[in-house]
Amino acid sequence: MSTGSDAIVSWVRVHEYPIERELVYFVSFVVLLPLLAYLLLSRCRLPKPVAFEAFSYRGGDAESRIQRLIRWLVLPLVLYVLLFDGRINGFADFYHEGERLVPLQVALHGGLPYRDAHLQHGLGQNFVLPMVAAKVFEPTLEGVRKLQRVLDPLAYVVVYFFGLLLYRNAASVSLFLVLTVSSAGYWVALRQGLGLLSFTLLLAAIEFPTWRRLALLSAGAIGALAFWFSVEIGVYTVCAGVVWLLLVAVWTRKRVGISWYLGGVVFVSAPILVWLQVLGVLGDAAANLHRQVTTQLIVWGLPFPSPSAAFAALSAEGIAAADVKMYLPILSYVLAGGWLAWRLAKGGDAASRTVRIALLYLAGCLFFRTALGRSDYGHWIDGSTPWWPLLLLVIDASMTSAGAALLKRRRPAKREVLVICLGGAVLLLAFEVHAPLQLDRFSRVGLEWRGASAEEMLPNAGHARLPSDQVERARQVLACIESFAGSEHGFYDFSNQGAYYFFSGRLPPSRYFQSVYAATPSEQQQVIDDIERAAVSVVLLESGSPFDRIDGVENAERAAVLYSYLARSFPGRRKCGDATIRFR
Repeated sequence: MSTGSDAIVSWVRVHEYPIERELVYFVSFVVLLPLLAYLLLSRCRLPKPVAFEAFSYRGGDAESRIQRLIRWLVLPLVLYVLLFDGRINGFADFYHEGERLVPLQVALHGGLPYRDAHLQHGLGQNFVLPMVAAKVFEPTLEGVRKLQRVLDPLAYVVVYFFGLLLYRNAASVSLFLVLTVSSAGYWVALRQGLGLLSFTLLLAAIEFPTWRRLALLSAGAIGALAFWFSVEIGVYTVCAGVVWLLLVAVWTRKRVGISWYLGGVVFVSAPILVWLQVLGVLGDAAANLHRQVTTQLIVWGLPFPSPSAAFAALSAEGIAAADVKMYLPILSYVLAGGWLAWRLAKGGDAASRTVRIALLYLAGCLFFRTALGRSDYGHWIDGSTPWWPLLLLVIDASMTSAGAALLKRRRPAKREVLVICLGGAVLLLAFEVHAPLQLDRFSRVGLEWRGASAEEMLPNAGHARLPSDQVERARQVLACIESFAGSEHGFYDFSNQGAYYFFSGRLPPSRYFQSVYAATPSEQQQVIDDIERAAVSVVLLESGSPFDRIDGVENAERAAVLYSYLARSFPGRRKCGDATIRFR
């Protein structure tokens, strides 16, 4: 029996879908097409493209202290307050919130990261933040949600600072960027915010030469922090930063201080590695990280819409159709890559605007790997984080061109008219595709730290009020678990609803506390050994949720080795509301 990734059962394997092909196509579009454009344009007699003249941040003597205070302190604070949503009530996602609650439960009982709990995203997101929430607030669902609510607006503040260093019309375009990415149907998560913060510091390195080394060191440190917080985002961030610095060095033929950037990566990573070694889990961490890098695409892959499906959606629903949206970032990155190729082919210098576009191009291409790997709407948003900043560069250039013509009281030149028209087109696209003024996030502003009464609460939920029907279903399941489980390890969740461990106050018997984590037969065999060692007496086989059939693949098919063992060893069967348990 094969025990490697070739034995994984998932949507990709069930449908024999060549998920790697999409990456090849994407690379061909966003890398090879601009390269081909460079080779062709370098042999053609064409004028240089619009250079979007080099610019520097308009600070220093030209800006008063009050203006700097408003731009760098007051506006960010206002944005944080406006975007802060203190509500801790609402539906509990037992799978995704379980990714944080179960490692917290393990840590509260002396368990270790990686060894006693598989970390699906990263050490920071799945282990450290829940522990901080338990210390700062309380070790409950309420505490974890409170810390999340406090931190969430910081990602949008980072977006604002990123815009300040990216755009010529800094404050106005940055505020519109924040409105765009914080409005209905879109978001920037904290882990994406860490990536943007690293890119912001890279821009600061070229904007403020006096602070270049410190900015590069900080950018590398934040990139490493992004890696340990969420592995996927960290890999994209550090790779984009290193490649961009190398490109700038080649283009400008100057030293850009890449060693300082790498020094920042080492500065953050070295203490974490030493800490893991002291805990004795460095090997487990390496295995966890290797698994994340090598098997995530196979386990979680979903197909990207075909071009024919996108064209059909375009004709039926227009440009705002979901399948069409998927292709808009790709088109933008191809155009950005082509523009950069044109600049290179015609001997353009490394203007400030040009290196900014190069950074967004690299970051956008790498981040979009998330949308390619699991092509649903949520992951499209996660993978499109650099897309809106890139689009708004056109609006920024349009405002600059229009402003120059108005100040000089003259008609815009042909190139300026073209840029102004392009800016208008992007603005119309933003409203058509995204509706950036549907500010539902602002309408939810408020404090609601307390809410649920004792009869409405689940154990270990604190005062977080969940929907009454969800509480009732969860209580039925918890009562069944309590009636059959003997020891604190007496229960295993096969249904991918890990939060039940937390609400029942029990520890998972295996590091793979949700069955979808045990993707290979060898990992499933490890779960079997852990179940036997812990003398598990009851298994939550089905929860009645969509996570019984992730991506339409039954858990029994996805984890066939484990399911076969459970069917043999736990012959008893009982319904608990919508859920099904098995017991010895």
